[in-house]
Amino acid sequence: MNWLIVGHGALASLWAHHLHANDKSVSLITRNANTASSEEDFVLETNSEQQHQRIAAIPWGQLDTSRLDGAQLLIMVKAWQLDAVLQQLADVLAQGNAKPNAIILSHNGLGAADALVQRHPEWPLYDLVTTQGAWRKSPRHTVHAGQGESVIGPRQTAADNACAAPPAWFTPLANALPPLNWEPDILVQRWQKLAINCAINPLASLAGSSNQVLQDSQYNAEIQAICAEVAAVAEVVLGQGRLIASELEARVYTVITATANNTCSMLQDLKQGNPTEIDYLNGYIVQLGAAYGIPTPVNQRLYSAIKALQV
Repeated sequence: MNWLIVGHGALASLWAHHLHANDKSVSLITRNANTASSEEDFVLETNSEQQHQRIAAIPWGQLDTSRLDGAQLLIMVKAWQLDAVLQQLADVLAQGNAKPNAIILSHNGLGAADALVQRHPEWPLYDLVTTQGAWRKSPRHTVHAGQGESVIGPRQTAADNACAAPPAWFTPLANALPPLNWEPDILVQRWQKLAINCAINPLASLAGSSNQVLQDSQYNAEIQAICAEVAAVAEVVLGQGRLIASELEARVYTVITATANNTCSMLQDLKQGNPTEIDYLNGYIVQLGAAYGIPTPVNQRLYSAIKALQV
């Protein structure tokens, strides 16, 4: 199976390492459109042990239809980058008759590139939701800082019978970095991850610390309020009883414990002077709350605080 991984962040490198270690054909698609294809040395650090692997790197400029046909694309980019990446993909696919087996999207938040995705109902789209914790020491050195879990499922509705069973490529992906479970109703999982990110990312970022700081009881009330606001908005969007605030809160603390030593992606972005995904996290909840007349004061405060740091 041919795996093409789009993204230059820690999670993209993490999945590339594990797929490559399981003897899969893996290529990382780089942003530089003009450089030549090459094999590059990547380092994965887990529990202070380092593993070196040489992984093929292919620039966007050489991503033609022959590479895409029958391939599995794993697109792991920032939410604000997704629209541009998918537009590039659409441009390449329009040049021929290539049909990827899967286009798997994995990013924080909700609402990214929704309009573009709706224009391409023919795409075999899947969403991967993960709580694996990773950060980069350097562009080619990734630290796996927290063992999480992942779920994947079709972007199509669960009512589509064709989506009920996992496709053939699911097993090698699941074997590469377990646990990975198949979930036909992936939208609920995406909302659960949204709640986790709405709590952990801005709070840890404002504290300027790893996720471990959120184990302090001073954050309990804020985490509880964030989850309650997300659940209230989700009740309108998903239906009553699909997300329970107390269950979201429990999931947040589970991830905090599992990724205590990890530096969340939002704090990494702020330190590097990059845009954050706050518009697709707390900002998304604030936007929907305003549209449906649901108060979201805690998410609004955190959204404003992070936006102020980006100026």
